[in-house]
Amino acid sequence: MNLVYIKRLVVCYSLVLLVSACSQRPSETKIQQYKTPSYLFESDPNSLVAMRVDSLALQTNNSAIIPITDGLDAYAARIALIDHAEKGIDAQYYILKRDLTGELFLSKLYMAAQNGKRVRLLLDDLGSDDMDDLLAALSSHPNMEVRLFNAFYKRSSKISSMLFDFKRLNGRMHNKSLTADNQVTIVGGRNISDVYFKAKRDLQFYDADVVGFGPIVHEVSASFDHYWNSERSYPIELFVDSEIDVKAQLLGLENSLANRDIAPYLQQFSKYRVALANDQFLAASYECEASLLVDTPGKFVNQEHDESQLAAQLAGVLGQAKRRIIVSSPYFVPGKSGTEALVAAAQSGIKIDIITNSLAATDVAVVHGGYARYRKRLLEAGIKIWEIKPFSDSTNISFIGKGESKSSLHSKFFVVDDSHLFVGSFNWDPRSIEINTEMGIVMQCPQLNQNASQGLETKVPYLSYLVSLDGKGNIQWEEREESGAVNIYRTEPEAGFSRRFQAFVSRILPIEGQL
Repeated sequence: MNLVYIKRLVVCYSLVLLVSACSQRPSETKIQQYKTPSYLFESDPNSLVAMRVDSLALQTNNSAIIPITDGLDAYAARIALIDHAEKGIDAQYYILKRDLTGELFLSKLYMAAQNGKRVRLLLDDLGSDDMDDLLAALSSHPNMEVRLFNAFYKRSSKISSMLFDFKRLNGRMHNKSLTADNQVTIVGGRNISDVYFKAKRDLQFYDADVVGFGPIVHEVSASFDHYWNSERSYPIELFVDSEIDVKAQLLGLENSLANRDIAPYLQQFSKYRVALANDQFLAASYECEASLLVDTPGKFVNQEHDESQLAAQLAGVLGQAKRRIIVSSPYFVPGKSGTEALVAAAQSGIKIDIITNSLAATDVAVVHGGYARYRKRLLEAGIKIWEIKPFSDSTNISFIGKGESKSSLHSKFFVVDDSHLFVGSFNWDPRSIEINTEMGIVMQCPQLNQNASQGLETKVPYLSYLVSLDGKGNIQWEEREESGAVNIYRTEPEAGFSRRFQAFVSRILPIEGQL
């Protein structure tokens, strides 16, 4: 086979890939056939939730906030919210996997639709498992709609589609929220998958959510409407065969759940049902001034990087710091400008602590490499860096409340003095700042801020490596044991060759903007 023939084969194969990947956007006529605008329900002041919130006698415009860090609690709260909805549920997620927690979540949503509730499910099309037929079967119910955000037009070839339509498909919807009746909402860092809810044995993500009641809920509902009705949102019906066997898909979901062990979740649901049936749940809330920070749906397409985007709003909150900043970001790549901003703040006398994953604990080693190039500069400015260790089954990790076991850090929160706390989906990295859409709630809750600061002082030192500089200016890792002993490491502790190699490669390649 001569070289000319080989070149022709390569060209032909590339053309085939290009044609197969570059499917056209569905016609506007077809989109409108399935896509009807819909909007939030007006809050019912006579609903049970509204009356209980009124009983708290909150100050005008304040919201009731409940932090949730335990995985089982976080999942049970979501299911309880679905079960107690009176009018409808809005769910918006980056990842929804077809595992135990994902299937149970979908089943609960469908049951709500069968019980007369309106259900709107918006999923990012990259982050969720390929289950078009099942989603279409669920969406066939007159009370339930499923839409995909920034959809891949060619369903069988997502990888090649990404190669040939990279600019459009690169930006993803990283938002995460679940709202019922425009009365109660859950916002935070958790997707819908076993790894976030203590259902996966080999890895658990420590994460943080907040449950919100009061005015903050309307802001989340309005944001959901903005995404749901945007041109980036596509009904699932556009991408499936109209002859789908709905009954077979629903039976498959039912049979799959029947073969899974859901007993621990049912026990936890019972606990939350009792809590929601009386004032126990709201009694644990904090009264806060709360506001939603959220990107616009067209951020990554229209290059809408103005002051209305989340990163700019959050920078404004951080800029109000006078004494203390705590940053918890599992994927932390501050870039040159972010690094210099942190250095300038530290040099002005602000105490700064950064919590992120160690190379051994992170699930994305290449991101760690992007962060490592800025580590020494931050340390030289006196900024404390805590790198979370990989955990064993018996280790609990938590900074605000109860904790996870066998965890890798996944919580995204920012503490500013005793005045502001942000919890949401936003990582301090280029992808969250420039590419993906994000959301989160910024709260003025002094007591919550104090809890986070206390967790840093009492728990983090034993859950992390304190990164520092030795007498020669070289990076070292200090491990403190409860006995008082301190172990010193000169290289990334507990990280194998593969992780070290991935981190090294990402440091030398020009890919930081995609991390």
